[in-house]
Amino acid sequence: MKHLLRIAIGLIGVILVLDALVLVVRGVRETWHAYHDILTGAAVERPMLPALEAVDMFFMALAFFIVAIGLVQLFVGDLPWLRTDHLTWLRIESFGQLKLLLWDTFLVTIMVLFVTRLISAHELNWDLLVLPAAILMLTISSFLLKSKH
Repeated sequence: MKHLLRIAIGLIGVILVLDALVLVVRGVRETWHAYHDILTGAAVERPMLPALEAVDMFFMALAFFIVAIGLVQLFVGDLPWLRTDHLTWLRIESFGQLKLLLWDTFLVTIMVLFVTRLISAHELNWDLLVLPAAILMLTISSFLLKSKH
């Protein structure tokens, strides 16, 4: 049963890494198109908006990578390439640590999403206040969780 769980978590980790790589490729493509439009002088209303959306994709890819690495570390075993000093922030030893790392990643991702929606909005509506309210709640929750640990 233990080996079956390790195989399942390993498979989930591989799928999450593939999802992250697809998001990275899409983000690079969106960035390429944004800079191509800027450099060629194409008549685009908001030329940097695709690049900002690409940043959001990169943060989502980072979240997928973090979940994959965290699950593999927790269930399969220690990853030797994470023992370097540069990647100490990715050493995950508990679900609480994984939760805090993902919480901060999602907070930044939602912040970038809000800025993207704010820039792309043609008129300011009450709908735009949903994301700042979510950001505020996540920030307060993160603060309370970090003060608890």
